[in-house]
This record gives sequence, C-alpha cells and structure tokens, in this order.
Amino acid sequence: MKIKELFSGPDRWIQKSYARDINNNITTWNATNAHSFCLIGAVCHCYTLDTNIRSEIYKKLRAELYPEMPAEQISIAEWNDAPERTFEDVKKLVNDLDI
Repeated sequence: MKIKELFSGPDRWIQKSYARDINNNITTWNATNAHSFCLIGAVCHCYTLDTNIRSEIYKKLRAELYPEMPAEQISIAEWNDAPERTFEDVKKLVNDLDI
C-alpha cells in the first residue's frame, strides 16, 4: 500500500506522534491497531519490509520539501507537525510524489 492510499481521509493523518489507534491513543506505526499516522509513521507503516525503499522515499520527500537545503538540515517531522500544516498539504505531497 502506498501512503497516498493510506491517507484516504483526514482522520488517517496526525501530528505529534507516529501513530494513533481508532480511539486516538498513541501507538506504534507497526501496531496492529494503528489507524492514523504522521508522514514518517506512514512511510514506516507502508514500506516496513524494505529499508532501501524507505531511504529513497525520505530522499524524495526531502528534495521536494526543501530543495535548496542540505539533507542533514531537513526535518520531515517538523514539516508534518507545523501548526499551519493541513491534511490537504500532506495529501498533495504524497500524490505528487506517487508514494
């Protein structure tokens, strides 16, 4: 499953933790009861078995979010958790990158 499929609606995306269950309790991205995810949690959840693919996805995200910054200065989590960030922003990003 791609992240763009996982993020099927606003209730599937969160901020400030990797994953939450249906009752909004914090859980891990690989928990069987995980229901909603931040962008990093979604990458881990969707591409759990292949760390090479995860690395490539992180590179794509960093290049798209911060094209002129060195990779070591980029925080995908900070972008996801920014107060002004919306589900629409995240959904557009994952659709544009086809991840």
